[in-house]
Amino acid sequence: MKKKVVLSIFGSNTDVGKTMCSLGLVGAGLRRGRAAYLKPVQTGPEGDAEAVQRHHPKARAETMYWYAQPVSPHVAAKLEGTKVPSRGVLKEEIVAWAESSDENLLVMETAGGPLSPSPDGTLQADLWPTSDVVLVGDARLGGISATLCAAEALERRGFALKSLILVGQDRSLGNKQFLRDYYFQDDVLVLGLPAPPPRPAPLADWLTFTAPAFDKILTKLLVAK
Repeated sequence: MKKKVVLSIFGSNTDVGKTMCSLGLVGAGLRRGRAAYLKPVQTGPEGDAEAVQRHHPKARAETMYWYAQPVSPHVAAKLEGTKVPSRGVLKEEIVAWAESSDENLLVMETAGGPLSPSPDGTLQADLWPTSDVVLVGDARLGGISATLCAAEALERRGFALKSLILVGQDRSLGNKQFLRDYYFQDDVLVLGLPAPPPRPAPLADWLTFTAPAFDKILTKLLVAK
């Protein structure tokens, strides 16, 4: 893979599988070349970049701002009284990280949804540099509306939605089929993946099983380039 792909991972809600999908995409990048992962803002005791490094030691994985409290970034920043990057500073740092990286695939994962607040209260989609997006939708009851609202918020801000993933889909709810039909004319790749095993079970088998899906997403991005 010679072309440089910069990919942003947004979620339609919290706890929908963004980090699992980031892991899968980083793995797809490593199968074709080199990959790096960025979590600009992290909250809670467990770091997503550390999870990426643990499962993909050949990938570079970094966090810019980490708040220990497992709450929204704007609340965590106030509780801890630590440095709060402004909208302009955080965006500049993300852009600089992407521009200075020489890996073939850059995966940048947000915290929460597109309209979740950043540490200074700015909505994430308003400070994030526009790029190609993989949106992790909500596979639960009510998830169709949440997913479409997230997608619309991104598209209104100039993001290019390339793929939509539902993790742990319940086929009886029909979320995947509805979204696949909805985006049929827009050439958005809609995929459904099984739920990963509950923590702390190993993820190796899940990553192996889902590898073809993430390879398919990366192939689509490379063809578009």
